[in-house]
Amino acid sequence: MWVTPKEISQIARYLGITDTEMRKTYIRRVGRNYSLVERQDNKDCIFLTNNGENSRKCLIYPVRPTQCQTWPFWPGNLRSPDQWAGAAIRCPGINRGDLHTCDEIEAKRKITPG
Repeated sequence: MWVTPKEISQIARYLGITDTEMRKTYIRRVGRNYSLVERQDNKDCIFLTNNGENSRKCLIYPVRPTQCQTWPFWPGNLRSPDQWAGAAIRCPGINRGDLHTCDEIEAKRKITPG
C-alpha cells in the first residue's frame, strides 16, 4: 500500500509511536515513494490481520492510507467484469454493503495512488 509522508505521520500518531519508529518498522522505500511493509507469506499489508475464517481486519482502519480507502475501486479492478469478479474472490466484502454511484466510484478511482 502506497503511503504519503502525511499518512505515515497519521499512522504513527494512531499507533502511539514516533515517525522515525514508524518508518523503521512499517515502511519501505520504493524509488521515490513509500509503501507499507507486506507480510512475507502472502504479501498482505502488515496491518491486515486474520480474525478467523474469511474474516480480516485492518488494525489502522481509522487512519488507513488513501489507497486503502479507495479499495475496491482501483483502476485494475474496474477494467472489466472479469477483473471485478477476480477481486471479489479475494475480498469477501466486494458486492456486499452499500451501493455506490458511478460518480462516487469514478472519484475514488481517480485519487487511487499508483
